[in-house]
Amino acid sequence: MIDKVIRAALASANENLDVDADSLYIAQALVDCGPTRKWFRPRPRGVSATILKRTSHITIVLSENK
Repeated sequence: MIDKVIRAALASANENLDVDADSLYIAQALVDCGPTRKWFRPRPRGVSATILKRTSHITIVLSENK
């Protein structure tokens, strides 16, 4: 998954900023919490259990060698 994000960042920098992909390096990589999807599942004796589907955001910051 992280490889796919890095390749997308390199392609974006190459297409939008006209920067050579060979001159870029990863300056910063962040993974932080995204939105959590919550829903309930019925359990025995009339009780419900909460199910949490957690997500995350991946941020890659590229810098150019000079």
